[in-house]
Amino acid sequence: MNELSLFLQLSVQLGTPFLLGTLGGILCEKVGNLNLGIEGMMILGAFSGFAAGFHTATLAVLAAMAGGVGGALIYALITVTLKGNQTVTGFALTIFGTGFANFMGKRYSSQIMDSAVTVALGTHSIPGLSKIPVLGTAIFSQSLFVYFSILMAVALCFYYQKTRFGLAARMVGESPATADASGINVDACKYIHILLGGALCGLGGAYLSLVYVPYWQDNITAGIGWIAV
Repeated sequence: MNELSLFLQLSVQLGTPFLLGTLGGILCEKVGNLNLGIEGMMILGAFSGFAAGFHTATLAVLAAMAGGVGGALIYALITVTLKGNQTVTGFALTIFGTGFANFMGKRYSSQIMDSAVTVALGTHSIPGLSKIPVLGTAIFSQSLFVYFSILMAVALCFYYQKTRFGLAARMVGESPATADASGINVDACKYIHILLGGALCGLGGAYLSLVYVPYWQDNITAGIGWIAV
C-alpha cells in the first residue's frame, strides 16, 4: 500500500509541469493560436524563477510568471499584431527561449536553490485529507504548485463552459469575424489569453527548477513543453 501511494504521489508530481504547460497551451489555442513555443516559455519561466529565487528568495514565482509572459508577449506581437505565421513563430520562440535560458544560466550551473524557497513551495499536507488511504498522500500531500494546477484545470473548465468571457474566447478561436461582428475586441481577447497562457507555462517551468529539481541545469524542461503541445 505504501509503495502504491508513493508511486501515485510521484506520478502526480511529475505530471504537474505537463498539466500547467497544457493549460497554458489551451488558453492560446481556444482563441485560435496554436502556440508551439510552450517549451520556450516554460524554460524562460524556469530560468527566471530560479534566478530570482537564488538572489531574493521571495520573488521566484512572480519572476517565473514574468518570464513566461515575456515569451508569450513576443509570440502575441508577431502573430496577432503583425499577423506572422504561428508555426514558425512558435518554433522560433522555443529556440530563442532555450538558447537564452541555457546561455544566461551558465552562471547558475549546478547551483542549488535556497532552501527557504524549496520549503515554502514544497510539500504541504492538508490536515485530515492527507490521511486518506492511498489517495491521501498522492493528492493531498503535495507542493503548492500541484494544488494550484488542479484548481486551474477545474477553473478553466468552468470558465469555458459557464461564463460569458469563456464563450467569447471560444468564439474568437472558432470564428474571429463573427466575434468581431458581435462587438468583441478580437485582438485584445487573443492578447489576454496568450499572456495568461504564458504565465501558466512559466509556472510549469518554475516547478521544475524550484521544487522538482531545485538546481539549475541546461535544458531543464527536457521536452516537456513539446509533449504538452
